[in-house]
Amino acid sequence: NDLAVAIFLDLEARIKHNDSLVNNPSLIKVDDTAKLLMTALDNVRPDQKLTAKERIEVVRKREVARREKQSADLCLRLGSPADAYKRYNRASELTMAFSPDPLWYALSLEGCAASLVAMADAGGHGADEFLETSFQCPEEIINAANGIASNPEMKAVFAVDKTKTTLPAAVYSLAEEALEVLVKYSSMAVLYTRLLVKLARYAAESEDIH
Repeated sequence: NDLAVAIFLDLEARIKHNDSLVNNPSLIKVDDTAKLLMTALDNVRPDQKLTAKERIEVVRKREVARREKQSADLCLRLGSPADAYKRYNRASELTMAFSPDPLWYALSLEGCAASLVAMADAGGHGADEFLETSFQCPEEIINAANGIASNPEMKAVFAVDKTKTTLPAAVYSLAEEALEVLVKYSSMAVLYTRLLVKLARYAAESEDIH
């Protein structure tokens, strides 16, 4: 019990720290790379020619978006998928609009899907109504959920049954959007494959109960 409490308090403290940086971006020290959230993709994306002031602004916006996504991860681990969903949703918007960050955008979408599944597992079939009244996916994701996957191979493997509840359609659309981003980078092949496996497992084990 003591260990569980210690872990809970540590994760909670990390979320509070992230929130302090998200709410006060000026606290982010862009030159202290050891304290920034960095990934392998940062090294392969070409840097634009920016002034020192512009670089600071870009790095801070990127860090804010990544901190929001990291907090969403922590909320999911703490067993709060509703909070995680809201944070993943905001992180996906920030990584796509204000600070283009393809890897973190894709992982935020995956997190949205994971949160929806977690909420459905906790609430049963009634979770669909709860999600429809309490949460809203980004407009482009909703449009994707109502349309047909553009990739014929993906359509054949992961066909969405439109007669079922909307949750599987949302999960597939979020995952497919993430896959379309990850497939563009050879260095992200492991993440792409991992998400494909997760999607296949969802189709085989969970889709029917959602």
